[in-house]
Amino acid sequence: KHFLVSPKEYNLKKEIYLQDVMHLPYIEITNLLSLYSDSSIMNYFINNELDMNFYLKSDSYSAALSIIKEGIGISILDDNTCARADNKFVNISDILDTEFKYGVSAMIKKDIGSNQCNDFFNFLAEQI
Repeated sequence: KHFLVSPKEYNLKKEIYLQDVMHLPYIEITNLLSLYSDSSIMNYFINNELDMNFYLKSDSYSAALSIIKEGIGISILDDNTCARADNKFVNISDILDTEFKYGVSAMIKKDIGSNQCNDFFNFLAEQI
């Protein structure tokens, strides 16, 4: 799941509509979910005529979070990144318009190299 992350000083509510934050500087994440899939964030903006105030681009959720922590811009970030966010500096809001979901795929090789690798694949399998 994805959330809208903003600096504390923007005072955004716990639940927001994207149309209500279009005027704020937006940090675009240039990864596969945001650009290329049919359910991408960019396609959602286009299909729903949301004219976001594009300010910066980042290829990393973590980099975008660091920029937001410094008080600059908003972005739509994944739940794993949000779990590492410091709530003293940022607000995390549920997006009411839609839900941007993502999936993780992995292939298990016949000979798994370590117990850590095996544990990781078991963890992924539990998430399905």
